[in-house]
Amino acid sequence: MQITPTSAVPAIQPTPRPTETAADAAPATPTAPVRLLNPQPVIDPALGIVVTEYFNRAGDLTNQYPTERALENYRVHGLDGTTSGAASQSGAGVRP
Repeated sequence: MQITPTSAVPAIQPTPRPTETAADAAPATPTAPVRLLNPQPVIDPALGIVVTEYFNRAGDLTNQYPTERALENYRVHGLDGTTSGAASQSGAGVRP
């Protein structure tokens, strides 16, 4: 069995595309910065601890650990980054 075309198919011509300029590629409105890490660890220099922050897709802070209330308690009750925690304050684990 032999298949032959019954009619000529016209050649496909590519449509020219307009060139894109830098102004066209830039978004019209400013967007939130792209977060590479979620959760994002941040060091609190005043307390000397790592605060883990969680963000939604819009870039808004939705949760953090320790909480802001816990951080405030650390500040009030003397966790200031100069000690190694409760063990060093009480002398536990220190040999004479």
